[in-house]
Amino acid sequence: MSPPRNRKYLAFIRSLPCAVCGTRRHIEAAHTGSRGLGQKSSDFSAIPLCLKDHRNGPCSYHRLGPRKFAEVHRLDIPALVAQLNSIGLRGLIQHAFGKRELSPCFTRFHCFCGYRTAWYRMESDARAALHHHVERREVAV
Repeated sequence: MSPPRNRKYLAFIRSLPCAVCGTRRHIEAAHTGSRGLGQKSSDFSAIPLCLKDHRNGPCSYHRLGPRKFAEVHRLDIPALVAQLNSIGLRGLIQHAFGKRELSPCFTRFHCFCGYRTAWYRMESDARAALHHHVERREVAV
């Protein structure tokens, strides 16, 4: 099974300063979790690192390896990942238009979270009901 992928979360990680030096230039999402041979770990294990601290520098994550990198830079990577997850996951939209369901005279829509609108005669009414749900849920997050 493939690890979870989330482009929005990776974009959030790349918007942050480097966890080592604090620069905001050339930030990459460094995958830090466990992985299978030839696979990346989950996107939710990523931390923000600049190009130098991630791949190119003499004390980079890829040159030193996870344990030595954390030791040299005095980083608690699991705690950092947990903190980033608590911040970043709150900002991700968990609600959006899913599938449309039709009967001979009625329409309803599904949200990605599992919510379903009531059956409506007019598709525009069903769409408006789901739109209301999505807006309301995003504000509450």
